[in-house]
Amino acid sequence: MAEIKIEKKKPIWPWILALLLIALILYFLFFRETTVITNESTTNDTIVDNTEVIDDGYVNDNLSDVAAFLAFAKMDDGNMTLDHEYSHNALTKLIDATEEVSEKTDFDSKMDLDSARKYADEITKDPMATNHADNIKKATDIISKTLQNLQQAKFTNLTSEASKVKTSSESINVKELALNQKNKIKDFFSDAAVLLEKMNSNN
Repeated sequence: MAEIKIEKKKPIWPWILALLLIALILYFLFFRETTVITNESTTNDTIVDNTEVIDDGYVNDNLSDVAAFLAFAKMDDGNMTLDHEYSHNALTKLIDATEEVSEKTDFDSKMDLDSARKYADEITKDPMATNHADNIKKATDIISKTLQNLQQAKFTNLTSEASKVKTSSESINVKELALNQKNKIKDFFSDAAVLLEKMNSNN
């Protein structure tokens, strides 16, 4: 009787294991690197999107002192009284805003603005003094000149707005009581607000 030889089947699981191992190696070599590069690219895009470069290296990032002055300038001037707190606060906020834009645009205005701040502080020292209009005008003249120089150096498209601020300052009469020319003083702050707002948005 002839002997029937039965050959055992070779197991296939080592082949399956080898294929899985090759697939895993291929994934780490190609797909994982692509994913990392894509994530880095997305992060870089986000950084660029959050920074709006406008012109001459000036970055518009919502200047807080400019925003504070613009909000104050829109207030009614009915609070302008003998102590001249309104004028002092408006001048101080305008000086801070001008200084902030100057710093952002690398424009040196510190010495001029320090002088303007000194005159702004003078008007609150003696409520009965009769030279308040003189000190207010000295401060507004310095500020308007500084703003005009800043405009000519960094914002050449805002010539008429800067000229209007200078004209408003010139209209303040040093021989008249400050309380009798509220509208002129208020107009100066309004015109300065328009100029600073446009500088901030660079329109």
